[in-house]
Amino acid sequence: MGFFQSLYIIRHGDRFDYSYPQWKESASRPGDPPLSDLGHQQARETGVFLSNLLSADGIKSSDVTFLSSPFLRCLETSTDLLSQFSLEDSSSIKILPEYSVFEIDSGHDAHKCLPTLEERACYFPKLDQSYTSISYPSLPEPFPSAFVTRCKLAMECISTIHKPAPDRNTALVIVTHAAGCITLAASAAEIDIKHVNAAAPCSVYRLTRPSGLTSSSWSIDNDVHGAKNHISCAGKTTWPWHFSGFIRDE
Repeated sequence: MGFFQSLYIIRHGDRFDYSYPQWKESASRPGDPPLSDLGHQQARETGVFLSNLLSADGIKSSDVTFLSSPFLRCLETSTDLLSQFSLEDSSSIKILPEYSVFEIDSGHDAHKCLPTLEERACYFPKLDQSYTSISYPSLPEPFPSAFVTRCKLAMECISTIHKPAPDRNTALVIVTHAAGCITLAASAAEIDIKHVNAAAPCSVYRLTRPSGLTSSSWSIDNDVHGAKNHISCAGKTTWPWHFSGFIRDE
């Protein structure tokens, strides 16, 4: 097999506000909840899982591009995930704040709760403030029509900008939200959304494309298609999600 590029799309971990809904009553930014303790645990477990996958493919830290939604729960997931990387010089990997993959517009003004990147960087030193996001979506954004279009365009741009290397394996990582996971994976693989598995907390989607091809189309790895077995506890409040709704694990 020749060289290839891997794309990992990852949902954030368990949400604090789903376990403690009363938090929103006094929160200064109720639309931007943090992870719960379980969510941090899930993110660290995902970091070990992803680091092992990257190592098995011989991918170096310098060949990892790491994008994240700017919402707090995604940045916390990204930070915890990277803390568990065992790749040489993994501390050099920066988190690129990508607004084109941020949360759906649910009509609750969640996006208005986002602080500036300058403020975020005080708490997340890995955040690269010099990075320019592919787009800054206009709000309000009708769901699902405008959201799906936004994710398709984002995936096209990401695939074009971050090309595979001709002489080595490389990886793209995107930490996003449930709807983003499903839509980005479907857009990358050019398949219908209904063929993408539900997004559980810290579930992982792996897609690949060979180096040297002009096509930007990706293939889903069926062994890592919304994978969640690396998580020791799924929790009971942040459920797997699909466009058909929440899917409660029994």
